[in-house]
Amino acid sequence: MKGLFVVILNLFQNPVVNKIKSSAWILKQVQYGNATKGFTLIELLVVVLIIGILSSVALPQYTKAVEKSRATEAWSTLKSIYAANSVYIMGGNPNGANSWADLDLSFTDENGQVVSSGQTFNTKNWSYYVHDAGCGDSTYAPSATRRNSSDTYVLRYCNGHRQCEDDKSGAVCKKIGMGKSDACITGRLNGGSCYTD
Repeated sequence: MKGLFVVILNLFQNPVVNKIKSSAWILKQVQYGNATKGFTLIELLVVVLIIGILSSVALPQYTKAVEKSRATEAWSTLKSIYAANSVYIMGGNPNGANSWADLDLSFTDENGQVVSSGQTFNTKNWSYYVHDAGCGDSTYAPSATRRNSSDTYVLRYCNGHRQCEDDKSGAVCKKIGMGKSDACITGRLNGGSCYTD
């Protein structure tokens, strides 16, 4: 043990080691002393890496939240159409409305034009239909088909409950919060899967 201590002591008394220590001390003073302070390349790379990891976690959640809010917009419009159609049916029209004029509703389309007749109208994100034969009990219900998106799916308001049909085995419907499988007559998407809330 005593021999090891002597070797270490001799190492620190060596003039080469003293030069290395003093040059390192001078370099340290230049870097952190009076010179302007900045970031090292390693520090910048660590920050970029942390930002990359955080964004890779946050981006899918952000897109999911955006899609869910767009679906909520469509559900709100479909519920209004469904309520107006229910009033129209109670007024002695058992087959339901065939156009927006029957429901006494008007909407603003993607071009800013008021739509008060016809069976469809388009917004930036959705194509709305007065009635769609996609509900499982063969009744007609208002529907909205997603536009301008890589995900194709249809939302319906069937007899007071919400229904989603997609062509990706339910992945899109689950993404917007629709969890339970449901029987439906695929109206707009061939071979689609239906889900309800």
